[in-house]
Amino acid sequence: MAVSRAGKPVAGRRFPTGANYVEALQNPTLCFEDPDLKSGSVQQSPVLGPKAISGNFASVFSITAPGGQRHALKCFTRDSSTLEARYQAISKRLSGLKHAKLSQPWPVSLEYLPRGVLVAGQWYPALKMAWVEGTNLITWIDRNIRNAAAILGIAERFAALTADLEKLGIAHGDLQHGNLLVAADGTLRLVDYDGMYVPALKGQGTTESGHRNYQSPTRTSSDFGPTMDRFSSWVIYLALVSIATDPSIRDQLHDDEGEFLILKEDDFKEPESSMAWSLLLTHPDPALQALAAQTHGLLAPNAHAAPSLSAAVAAAPASVPAQRPAPAAAPAGGPPAWLTGHIPPPQNASAGSHGSSGSATATVRARALENWRASLEQRARQSAPTAVSVQERATIRQQFAAQKKRHEAEIAQAEGAARREREQLQQRITTRRQQVNKEKQQHQTATQRQRALLLQRQAQLTDAATTHARVVTQLATESTEHRRAFGLRRYLRLVATGR
Repeated sequence: MAVSRAGKPVAGRRFPTGANYVEALQNPTLCFEDPDLKSGSVQQSPVLGPKAISGNFASVFSITAPGGQRHALKCFTRDSSTLEARYQAISKRLSGLKHAKLSQPWPVSLEYLPRGVLVAGQWYPALKMAWVEGTNLITWIDRNIRNAAAILGIAERFAALTADLEKLGIAHGDLQHGNLLVAADGTLRLVDYDGMYVPALKGQGTTESGHRNYQSPTRTSSDFGPTMDRFSSWVIYLALVSIATDPSIRDQLHDDEGEFLILKEDDFKEPESSMAWSLLLTHPDPALQALAAQTHGLLAPNAHAAPSLSAAVAAAPASVPAQRPAPAAAPAGGPPAWLTGHIPPPQNASAGSHGSSGSATATVRARALENWRASLEQRARQSAPTAVSVQERATIRQQFAAQKKRHEAEIAQAEGAARREREQLQQRITTRRQQVNKEKQQHQTATQRQRALLLQRQAQLTDAATTHARVVTQLATESTEHRRAFGLRRYLRLVATGR
């Protein structure tokens, strides 16, 4: 939870958003208390300031200390009452591991900072981790899709990583491609410990359910414990071995936009109709087929708890070859030896001369798809009734007739309602037209009256102007006559004195 400047908890306070953290991290000397972070430099985006990698309830920033050590700072955007206790327990457990006794340096060092970031006058917790350089599993597979030995090597290292977790009583909680990074030396790094279980957290509930494309459909919050990674471990291990054994499996089952390797949530919920399981369970490679069958068995309704992957691999090391065998020599133009027994032999030399490993593989794939289609068809037939009695037929006919009668009545009722609405609408349109025509006529009549009145007034004004001009002319004429009759001096005196 948030803490004040004095370090005391602030109850009920909402955590900052990613944008709030971006604004605060623009000045590391003010927003950090940790010495490495306070004097470090925050990675910047070209335009928006500090660069954030945002997740469901946190934003991660890259900060480089003066000595060159790079840190990942996880800033939380959602509060949790168990946040500090969980990360303190996880940090304590991981810091106590001896790397020399691990299969590879998969743990990432982390430190929980109660006073991690100062935002708007309040301190908020943060998680300081070592920055991990690596490639996420899907991207790494895409780059090494034709290198079977390398992919099998990753599968072995992944099995060894799960063995480390089992031995230590730790579970990650969200094993998936995004949380597995492949380092430059080919070893694995495990990141994102939000849902991790360590012995000190025994009895507590889970904080997340993991990626849906890697978890069992039956997983619940009560499964929080040291064995909760087992199902996802089998899923990832099967995917790696499958791709190493036959790269075309990934081409057929993986979606470039999908968040999965080769199996996804639908394959776990409805395995009977899954093309992926049909392809894996009928694959010509016996080791892969056996591994697929063992993993598929974890989906059975009466299946026991998933066994440890490391124990199963150790008990049957021969089930997964350490290296993909090279194709054995085959007759010119014939299929490779590893397909023997899985496709019909050529009928004659001419037919065999046109064969190839690609066409043979396509034949096997087509057969797997045909088996999948046939199984779906068989399930449909089994679920359908085989016979209908006379009484049932009569009942069906009666129900059909009743439904037909009811639907016809509903249709007739709907048609009648539509007809009435249409008539009402037509009546409203007619009434409105009559009203508009009446208003139009009234407007025309009023306009004509106004026009006649204006013409009358115009004529009156014209007459008045003519009369005014005539009077002015008369006055001027009379004035001239008076001047002539009395003379100018007398006229001026008359005007001035009135005499």
